Amino acid sequence: MVRKYKCYINNNILYIETSNTEVISPSVIFYIDRLSNVDNIHETAEDKHCKVVKSGGYTKETISDKQVIKIDISELEVNEVIVTIKESTDSHYLAYDITKINEKLFSLLTTFCNTCIDKLQKTRIASALFRYILIQQAYELDKIEDAVKSYNDLNRILNISNSCT
Repeated sequence: MVRKYKCYINNNILYIETSNTEVISPSVIFYIDRLSNVDNIHETAEDKHCKVVKSGGYTKETISDKQVIKIDISELEVNEVIVTIKESTDSHYLAYDITKINEKLFSLLTTFCNTCIDKLQKTRIASALFRYILIQQAYELDKIEDAVKSYNDLNRILNISNSCT
């Protein structure tokens, strides 16, 4: 499945990118949910979602060859969200702050004895990288619930506290 949008978080701002050839309709609605609210991502009632953003509730810019929508999510106090983009058909995206994951992965790869690496450390490294790949594949296959499960597993392996607990 080819994804129309790319979603990510940086400094409590949710970025939603699309190519410049795509037209973002003013009637599009963005439902933003914490990972703990994954059961409600298919709900149509606005009160079932953590945040609902309609036209005017976001800033829109054109940067080089893409359109970027920026939504402030600081009131949610999270580093990861599920974004449902309500157009003619709904599409779901897992957006997270990749810098937190990369920092923890780097720390995991560099914190061991210089002369040896124990079996448990090797298992944690392999498990973390495997979960990271599972997140990406579940996302590409549009299995958002599976991506959320793998993301939570990765956070547990890397000892990152997230908003889903």
